[in-house]
Amino acid sequence: MRAVACAALLAASAACTDDTFDDMPDYTVSGKPVTLSVKLQLPEMEAKSRADLPVNDINRVQTLWVRTYSSVTKKATSDWTKLTPGTVVIEGTHDVTININTLSGYNYIVGVANVDNKAILKSNPGEEKTLAQLLENADTWDDFLDIAVVSPSTFNSMYAPSVPLPMAGCYVDIDPGDTHPTALSEWQEFNFTPHFIPVKKGVVEFQTGAIHLRRLVSQVTFNFIPGDKNFDLTVNSYTIYNAPKYSWVYERGTKDGMTTNFGDAATESTTAAYFAGPIQYTAQYISKDDKTGTSTFNYWQGESKHTGNATKYTDRDACSGNLFTSLTGSAWTPNNMASYVRVQCTIAYKGTIKVDGEGATDKGGNISVHRVGNADYIIHLGNIGGIASDFNCYRNTRYTYNVTVNGVNDIRVDAYRTDELYPGEEGIVSDMDQITVELDSHYNTYNVQLTESELKQPNFGFLLTTYYGGVQRNVDESNYTDYDSKFYDWVELRPTTGRYVLAEYKPKGYRNDNKTFLLADLVKGTHDNAWDNMQSQWKSESGWYTVFVKENTYETSGDETTGAADPTWRNYVNQNPRRCYIRVTRKISPDGNSVYARSKYGISQRSIQTYYSSHAEIATAIGMESFNETEGLNMRSSFTKGGTSGSNGRYNMALWLGIANGGNADWSTFIEQTEPLEVPGVGKDRAQGGPPIPERIITEDGSGNPYPMPRVVYKANESSYFNDPQKDSKYTIEYLNACMNRNRDNNGNGKIDPEELRWYLPAMGKYLRLLLGRESLTEPLMDFSAVNQLPYVYNQDWSTSDTEGSKIDNIYYTRYMFGTSDVYNGSIRVLWALEGMSTSTLNQVYDWGKCGYPWQVRCIRNLGTDLTTISGEEKVTAAYEVDTKTRTVEMKYYDPRSVRQVAYSGNGNEDNNMPIHSITDPYNMPYKKFEYYREDLTITNSYPNYYWNLYNLQTYINSNPCKQLDTPNKSGWRIPNQKEIAILKNYGSILTQGGVAWLSCTYSYYNLTNGIGGEYSNGNNVFLAMLNERGTQLSAGNIAAFGGRVRCVRDVP
Repeated sequence: MRAVACAALLAASAACTDDTFDDMPDYTVSGKPVTLSVKLQLPEMEAKSRADLPVNDINRVQTLWVRTYSSVTKKATSDWTKLTPGTVVIEGTHDVTININTLSGYNYIVGVANVDNKAILKSNPGEEKTLAQLLENADTWDDFLDIAVVSPSTFNSMYAPSVPLPMAGCYVDIDPGDTHPTALSEWQEFNFTPHFIPVKKGVVEFQTGAIHLRRLVSQVTFNFIPGDKNFDLTVNSYTIYNAPKYSWVYERGTKDGMTTNFGDAATESTTAAYFAGPIQYTAQYISKDDKTGTSTFNYWQGESKHTGNATKYTDRDACSGNLFTSLTGSAWTPNNMASYVRVQCTIAYKGTIKVDGEGATDKGGNISVHRVGNADYIIHLGNIGGIASDFNCYRNTRYTYNVTVNGVNDIRVDAYRTDELYPGEEGIVSDMDQITVELDSHYNTYNVQLTESELKQPNFGFLLTTYYGGVQRNVDESNYTDYDSKFYDWVELRPTTGRYVLAEYKPKGYRNDNKTFLLADLVKGTHDNAWDNMQSQWKSESGWYTVFVKENTYETSGDETTGAADPTWRNYVNQNPRRCYIRVTRKISPDGNSVYARSKYGISQRSIQTYYSSHAEIATAIGMESFNETEGLNMRSSFTKGGTSGSNGRYNMALWLGIANGGNADWSTFIEQTEPLEVPGVGKDRAQGGPPIPERIITEDGSGNPYPMPRVVYKANESSYFNDPQKDSKYTIEYLNACMNRNRDNNGNGKIDPEELRWYLPAMGKYLRLLLGRESLTEPLMDFSAVNQLPYVYNQDWSTSDTEGSKIDNIYYTRYMFGTSDVYNGSIRVLWALEGMSTSTLNQVYDWGKCGYPWQVRCIRNLGTDLTTISGEEKVTAAYEVDTKTRTVEMKYYDPRSVRQVAYSGNGNEDNNMPIHSITDPYNMPYKKFEYYREDLTITNSYPNYYWNLYNLQTYINSNPCKQLDTPNKSGWRIPNQKEIAILKNYGSILTQGGVAWLSCTYSYYNLTNGIGGEYSNGNNVFLAMLNERGTQLSAGNIAAFGGRVRCVRDVP
């Protein structure tokens, strides 16, 4: 069940105060010229989450137009009084006085702000113009009422609408500071209340009242709260339905035959012209509080005002199986197009629970199961004050819905009922004998046991839940023929000889071997049990079978090029985890939306994550795995080959394997295909301040939990160092080989063919792009929140306290460094993720600290390219575009979460400036588009001591030195953040001078005196710069030999 609480009004909008009259006004005369004076005041609004717009952008009035219309003649009684850029910029509670030359009599006094926003006319809905263009021609009341603005209704605009926000309102007889209406519907009545403007010598000033501007959007926030400590709640995605594409400029009700929503003019055939959706946001748009388990997301939309027939809460969320709702019957009507949200969650119970034969937990059952629920919650907006018939989403309102999830029992109960008891809660509840196997997005391999007696049980079942293009598909033994085979052939089985002996993969039907089969093959025969339907070669004498899980793609060939308009990859990246249940019995609700399943095994596989926008028109992208399963093994490199690429890691790996130029290589040289990957645990004493690594090995008694993939071939004769994860040097592998077990011998010929090299070790250029897209990845390269403090090092040993001789030096924390596949100066390069985007070579890491090597790799994959060929040319288009003629960088294809939505002008702590900030701060993101200056500024010795002195750098940055470049046409020049300067350096032809370090306004996350993360202490945190050869951190000790430069940038609106 759910508990939903709503909602807080955004701050009550603009108001104005009045001076006293100079003489008595005449209220008996209409139509005489008069000057009216009003004031405007905007309220403060508090931004409460990362996805919120800054306060100044929410409140900003950049242009303001005010006009009067006669309520009698319905004609304009004044021209537009215009306050334009340079005359008004209101960002808080600043008062503005407006004088209007109008006519006396009963008038509507209206105001419209930020008129550069897009708008349309009801009478001409096919043509978008600026709001200013349409207002200029609105000479009658009806003309004015005919105008609607474009509301947030696209993926990007619902996440972060364009600013300044459109606003509109009227003069209302409410003083500033007075109580505003508690019923939001009252505002639409105020809009149609005329006010008499009297004739008076001089200026007419009303004694009471104010112009109230109201924003034409609302912000909707959901908090999903676990109602029980016995399960973990994960929100995987949310999907918005029926978002209005347009909203009336002037809010209205239903009086005088008017339509309250612009979309009320829609017909069933024209629905798409008025409403958007479904629009899905996946896990990277959802934040989770690790302490409380609460997941939060929010979005912006236009007003959606509807009233339904529901009389109780559980009736609100019926959808009749359509995109429209069932507010007033099951047929399509404009009123049934109310906005709603579908939220997909996973509810995983901790440990085992006791159930009876029907899965009930309160009937004294004694069956121990592992329970996982995949639940969909359908939530209609509204229900303010517990009024079930309220389906309204009003403008200028911040809604907060608190949804308490108390478990999955309602779904299980629905599956056993003949009617739908809980229409707003749907999904699958699965009770399993074994714990769910969690898999990453690449190829996976592990063993399961299915005995002859289990396979002989009647009605052997399976269930596969997939997500493609945001659409869920539930495929089982009764309906698999209704689906394309790609939605069920991603799980294959093959007999093996023992619990920890992996079968080598051979595709189905390979060379008459025919030992590989699908789950669907077990139900294709005439028998009622799987065993008798199995071919003899499928049957395992040991009862153990190797399960082969394909990478989470749905491609049909090695050539994956499908074009920019509709690339296949956008349908399977950043999706909910797909799942498989083996040996299943189930109960399904009559509507098919609720399922209770009992199974022996469960599989959950993550989708490929990417920082590329799935809504941009681009053919190619980069996909990344979620975890590094080889973390905990000692890493080394013997790869010194010249001619590697700084961006094409797939080509570099082909050089390592020997297949780049038509050569061939055997899988057995690099992968032990019959042995599972084992990684001994890493305790707190060697974890370098991060979380310990659990043990994933096969124990001497024949039990254990190795990783679900084959083992990488070990390197021999290697030494171990104090900051290696393992003391036992046996567990040592090659960096260039670390990603090979994410791949598979797909044709079974034992040779590594070009199209089988799918997952690879990135070159440095790709690692830097992954860091640029960090905010769009559910599992970024480094989780800074998991490492609160770096431990001290004393005599090459770890220490928890600051003792004499101990120190904090980033060189020691090799757990937070990544090996690459490209070679520079005789060794592969290294990414120092703990410093953001710093780099070096592997030899430098070892030589500087005389200690161990980086622990990390993160494997990636090309998307939308031809994998049947290998070349040194870059096959993946970068997600940003550099135009050297205009000297601009556009973050054209990045997911919007990794792109700063707010422009800043200058450095420092003043409003709208970019302050100094940490590498994890939202300030350290590129704006949508930025310009770089044609040459450098030189940092001179303007302050005491050496000019790289850390104290002086803070002062220098805050002095905003780039402002000297401002001109009337181009202003807002500033020192770049770390990611911006890294883009310029990585491009290759912009920052090229030797012996130079280019400064950023970004400082280190970790304090290098006490190792604490997330704190700033001038002189103890260091500012980060980009060198001509490699990125490094900036400090007096290691940068003195470099000349200090600044390459100024400016955000381009």
